Amino acid sequence: MSISRKRLPPLQNLEAFESAARHLSFTKAAEEVNLSQSAVSRQIKHLEASMDVQLFTRTHKTLSLTKAGRTLLGGIERSLAELRRTLDTIENDRSPTVTISASMAIASFWLLPGIAEFKDQHPDIRVRVIAGDGEDYAAIQNNETDFAILYDQGQRGGYVSTGLFEEVIFPACTPEYLKGRSIGNIEDLSREKLIDFEVKHLRTVKGWPDWFSRAGCETGGINYTISVSNYDLACRAAMAGQGVVLMWAYVAPLAEFNSGTLLRPVADVVNTGHVEHLVYAKALEESPAHMVFKDWILGYAQRTNEATRNLLGLASES
Repeated sequence: MSISRKRLPPLQNLEAFESAARHLSFTKAAEEVNLSQSAVSRQIKHLEASMDVQLFTRTHKTLSLTKAGRTLLGGIERSLAELRRTLDTIENDRSPTVTISASMAIASFWLLPGIAEFKDQHPDIRVRVIAGDGEDYAAIQNNETDFAILYDQGQRGGYVSTGLFEEVIFPACTPEYLKGRSIGNIEDLSREKLIDFEVKHLRTVKGWPDWFSRAGCETGGINYTISVSNYDLACRAAMAGQGVVLMWAYVAPLAEFNSGTLLRPVADVVNTGHVEHLVYAKALEESPAHMVFKDWILGYAQRTNEATRNLLGLASES
């Protein structure tokens, strides 16, 4: 070990060489390492002398690497990459990062509001949220995320899949919209101004026609007041009093119902029998920080389920 240390050139010389080799410029290297150009040149000459090899081919206007220079640069780059990985590991042990992916609606309406609670309880664990519709196992398999909330995804070998929410869907609107209107049942509702949005990533209820059919109401036609591209915009349109929107219970803005900003114009709900799952690789069970996050999110989901059951007047789970 001591012999290896003695044979290593001074680290400042290696730093000057790596910068000059990367830029192929002593001037740019000098700016990067905060030295004069002549100082960089001297350090590289000392390096070449200590190794007894020429690292650069110098001409009046150009600088290029010799074969030995390219070999040394490759070794330094690999060493730096390994050093960065080591430092990242140390940093992650001290302040671990948990990554979770979910649909845009779940990330916006459910996950992000709860993350603040988790951070208050566990300030040493960083959380990264990836939002995007159409999620599947690929993100976990490609190590793009640690956890994923996936629609109707069952168990697979090497992975853990735990149910978070049943898919329960119901209509909502504002008290202002209801003024002067009489909606006694879903047949009346089918003649109201209904807000539509594109549901591309779900395989069951695709919109109002599917919902009415599952609720046992055959409609003769639907009066769409507005059609938007996503759930967030549809909810905003409803809160602006533009009509009635379909809401998924687990991403319903419960605070708006509690404050009276939103209400249910009819009592009917549709439970599709499908489930949102929390999915993660079984290997994550070796990480204490990830298991802390898993336990928190399961508890958060349980509290959400209790709140939505109260809102919808559904029986509590035993």
